[in-house]
Amino acid sequence: FVYEIDRPYITVGRECDNTLVIDRPTVSRHHAEIVFNGNAFEIINKSQTNKVIVNGCFVDRGVLKSNDKIGLGEVVITFYV
Repeated sequence: FVYEIDRPYITVGRECDNTLVIDRPTVSRHHAEIVFNGNAFEIINKSQTNKVIVNGCFVDRGVLKSNDKIGLGEVVITFYV
């Protein structure tokens, strides 16, 4: 599916209080945030137990570019600008 980011800040995770809900057991309840910092989108890992992977590298925080592959557990998201 396609999810269009229409605000400067979204939360991603399994719980229903997230902006983008991904109901998969390998996704944390509150896994990540995607924030527009005025120049670019950044992803921030909010999980203490699970990792965020961008293009095969573990990140706690990173700038996203078009066509980046974001891994949240077994879920892979392609980011487009």
